[in-house]
Amino acid sequence: MPYQDKQLDIDEQHAVESAQLSRLNLLIVRTVFANVLLAILLAYIQRSVLNPKVVFAWVMTMLLLSLIRILISQYFIKHPVYINADVRKRLNVYRLGVLITSAMWGANTLFVFGTHQLEQQLFLVYMLSGLSAGSAVSYTIDRVCALAYVYLAVIPMLIGFLITGGEIPYAMSIAGLIYVVFITFNTIRSNQSLIESIVLRHQADIREEEIRQMAFYDALTSLPNRRLLLDRLEHALLVSNRTEKGGAIFFIDINNFKELNDTYGHHAGDLLLKLAAERLTDCVRESDTVARLGGDEFVIMIENLSYAYVQAKEEVDLIVNEILESLNDPFNLEGVEYHCAVSIGIALFGQHGHTPKELLINADTAMYQAKKLGCNIVCMFDEEMKLAVS
Repeated sequence: MPYQDKQLDIDEQHAVESAQLSRLNLLIVRTVFANVLLAILLAYIQRSVLNPKVVFAWVMTMLLLSLIRILISQYFIKHPVYINADVRKRLNVYRLGVLITSAMWGANTLFVFGTHQLEQQLFLVYMLSGLSAGSAVSYTIDRVCALAYVYLAVIPMLIGFLITGGEIPYAMSIAGLIYVVFITFNTIRSNQSLIESIVLRHQADIREEEIRQMAFYDALTSLPNRRLLLDRLEHALLVSNRTEKGGAIFFIDINNFKELNDTYGHHAGDLLLKLAAERLTDCVRESDTVARLGGDEFVIMIENLSYAYVQAKEEVDLIVNEILESLNDPFNLEGVEYHCAVSIGIALFGQHGHTPKELLINADTAMYQAKKLGCNIVCMFDEEMKLAVS
């Protein structure tokens, strides 16, 4: 079944409409330029056979309409929107401009067929056939715009031939009808192919993002995982060495997490991890990284600290106090009020390691030292801890 005839979901529909609007905005200058040139040419040809005031009014209306369409499209390009409803409104505004332009061409047929001059009628047939075919190709991405000229410009001309009567006019009507059917069929097929291509590309982007999410983010909390943390930590160390700005790694372990799972079930444990992830994220800046390594362990990477040890420690203490205060507030686990305690180990860039591996190992060592000392304890790494572990 063609995609145009399928029920697209909201995201797919938004992707299609956004692509349509973007493409139509890119076409505005060339399509309007062609319309203006042809309108001026037609007015010049008709100047001697139609009422000059009518011709002047028609061509000036076309010029004004063309200018308005260009200005609106340029505004759309300079001020993009991303909300579904706003994109659809702009697309409908663009379509309205095309429909009015097409209707103006159709109105010209009323003037021409009123003259009963076959040469003028044939010239208009030639012009509108080329114009409608060109619009069907240019506007293929949007079925409404693509068929606007066919229905609002060509069909009134065919009706004019039928009203005129006679062998040639009737033959022109039949030939024109065949042309309309052929153009309509091919436009619909081409439009369906383009819509299908847009939807498939959108689905591929979603799958790519899902793969990226699985590769670099924790499925439960949506926090960066170990792989992404290591990548960011490596980059942060390079920046730190170049700018002489410090940083720190906080290794955080939720105490008694196993008992929580055993008592209230894994659902309660998962909920605690999600809520803890949100609180940790709120405690740091957007430029810092909160990651989950798995189980009940979180790591926070803080950047842009002082490179001097004493000042860095003071800055770290402020952040740690905020984290402890946040995590010590009761958690509502679907009706169960749970008080959380944590152990935190800290390692400073340069002072306690020069590589991602060293910093994580040393922060982990400090965390286990804090865990030995009790709940809600924070330990800064020192070399004696490493000797004690050995």
